[in-house]
Amino acid sequence: MASMTVFKQINCMVLAACLLCAQTVYADAGLPDFGLHTIDGKAYSINDDIGRGQWVLLMFWASDCSICRQQEPMISSFHENHSGKDARVIGISIDGLDKKEEVVRFLASNELSYPNYIGNLALIGLNYPVLTEEAFRGTPTYLLFSPQGKLLGVNPGPMRLEALEGFINRHEPG
Repeated sequence: MASMTVFKQINCMVLAACLLCAQTVYADAGLPDFGLHTIDGKAYSINDDIGRGQWVLLMFWASDCSICRQQEPMISSFHENHSGKDARVIGISIDGLDKKEEVVRFLASNELSYPNYIGNLALIGLNYPVLTEEAFRGTPTYLLFSPQGKLLGVNPGPMRLEALEGFINRHEPG
């Protein structure tokens, strides 16, 4: 009997997640909702920053990801060199608000130079394939948007700064 109750609870959670997904995918022709929040808990949408005349590199990361820790100095350097000019970085922790303290510790110990938000892993998992046409595989994962807001690059796993800079240079207008 207890297993039947658990089964019903799981089905209800899946149904609720599907309904949430249906309501949030490409609302107003924007990007899907990843359930993002600021560190102080306020809702945030990537639609506020993408397609505003600058390249935007989204970095999905997790506080327990060792490769993310290795990549962070390079990503911060890229942000510092380009922010306010032609590109910027936005970090998205997949840890969720329930692990906010771990996210805060990670941010404090890594001194990142770009804004970071906390995402809802369930919404990321549901909406990432809508945007990329592939499943979310883990962290780090990078999405690169053109200054017009078009997704041009998807990179699951580590990235090289030279590859990122080269890609942007090859796709600059003119």
